[in-house]
Amino acid sequence: MLQDKEITVNELLGYIRSGQKNFCRIEVLDIGEVKGEVCDDIVFKECGMAVDFSGSSFRNAKFIDCNIKTCSFKNTDLTNAEFIGNGVCSVEFYNAQIEGILFQNNYWHGFELTQEDIMRMVREEFYVE
Repeated sequence: MLQDKEITVNELLGYIRSGQKNFCRIEVLDIGEVKGEVCDDIVFKECGMAVDFSGSSFRNAKFIDCNIKTCSFKNTDLTNAEFIGNGVCSVEFYNAQIEGILFQNNYWHGFELTQEDIMRMVREEFYVE
């Protein structure tokens, strides 16, 4: 498990490519891209990042109590993923595969979002509350 570190987006990409699956209290310091990567079964707990994950696979992944504001999950595979207790302001989910997703206690500008909201976010290119 990688925990309690500040890393760059390139370091994050390196950890993902090396097979690291558990991240706890990781802060990604810069904005960047991790596109088209296989991130299945990855767990982010209490992490902060603004990363473009477009086209990646996050099957069975978990995002728990993270600040993922401005991340992009456009065209990603989120099958059976869990998003619980995250800040999701300006997160893009357009055209993501969300079969079996668990989406609970996530917040958009102070409003709690529901399972129905994630379904709408997938259908709409820009989600504005």
